[in-house]
Amino acid sequence: RNMAEKKKNKLGAKAIFARILAVILVTAIGGVASFFGFKTYFLNKLKKDKKAEIAKQLKEESKERVDVGMIQTGNSIVIRIYHNKNQEMIFVPLRQDMNLTLTKKGKQAVEQTLGTSVSKATVADVIKATRKNGKLLRQQVEKTLGISINSYELISHKKFVKLMNQAGEFDEAMAYTDSTDKYVTLSAGENSLNGTAIYSLLSESDIFTDKNKQAEITGEICVAVASALNDKTLSEYREYAQNYFDAVKTDASYEEAATSLERMHGIKDKNLNFKVLDGTESNGKFELDTEEAKRV
Repeated sequence: RNMAEKKKNKLGAKAIFARILAVILVTAIGGVASFFGFKTYFLNKLKKDKKAEIAKQLKEESKERVDVGMIQTGNSIVIRIYHNKNQEMIFVPLRQDMNLTLTKKGKQAVEQTLGTSVSKATVADVIKATRKNGKLLRQQVEKTLGISINSYELISHKKFVKLMNQAGEFDEAMAYTDSTDKYVTLSAGENSLNGTAIYSLLSESDIFTDKNKQAEITGEICVAVASALNDKTLSEYREYAQNYFDAVKTDASYEEAATSLERMHGIKDKNLNFKVLDGTESNGKFELDTEEAKRV
């Protein structure tokens, strides 16, 4: 009998312990559920109460945004940096003979196209090797400059000429003599943005022996075109932007850019600038200064 009572007491203790454990577990689970229920309620209430404030914060964050785009046409690459808060735009033309540091996929593309196994290749060669793969081209530029690029815009010869012809007018004439003593004039005045002439100046490899001069001219033209576009009315500017995104091969969209167009249209000429990066020339190639790249 004593043994039976002891056994019963042991079972009773176990049963009590099991019940206590069950209560603890139920309480804990219920507590977690209550917590998440409260959190959901709180967040919904916060969303409702703070909707206007959140919208205001997002608007402020949008103003702070810096957008970096990569434009490529022919043998030319230009980095476009837009500071939304300060309403500034800076164009950074890359010299055609500038060495780009290649990623693994970049090395493979260069080897397949040019038949050479290298860790670096010039801008012109990388453009050729990446075969209109904007993402791959962008990655080589990002690795070299040590920056993040938000989007790429690849423009064919034909589309580029058309876009330039529609861009507007230069405020003053721009004239250059190339290496073959051919005189290229971009006149001031009505319908003066000659797309064919601009494409030649920006893109052709053999027009300039001085690649730094070509990069400077590219920068000057980018600033002049941006200024001409800003002379359009806002509705004309929006229409041009829509046509631009329809014409180029890009991983961005007109809808993404639309929110910034009014502020971009309002950029003053003094806040449209260009910068040619410093470096050293050797064996017909241009090596970017490492510290210079960090300042982009």
